[in-house]
Amino acid sequence: MEIVNPQNGQRVWACAYRTTRSKESMALKERPVYGIIQNGYFYKLNKKEQIVVSSKINKHSRKYTNTKEECTELYNNMIEEQINFLRDLIYECEIDKIF
Repeated sequence: MEIVNPQNGQRVWACAYRTTRSKESMALKERPVYGIIQNGYFYKLNKKEQIVVSSKINKHSRKYTNTKEECTELYNNMIEEQINFLRDLIYECEIDKIF
């Protein structure tokens, strides 16, 4: 289940998947990763569960869950939403063709 507003000090699994309209690449793509919320930021945790300082990210740029399994499901759902959006866009382009 997605955690809508993770609290300070909470250890969570985080992920993101979002494209951009102005480029041909991903705007935001983060596979499930374990970390902690501190002062409005998400930090990845290393194998010893120490904060990776260089991984500081605004907490609003990710979605969060309690488990890796839930995060993987959430991540895959975000990908499916993107695929469905693109299929609809392709369909709209196809029907615009002149024959």
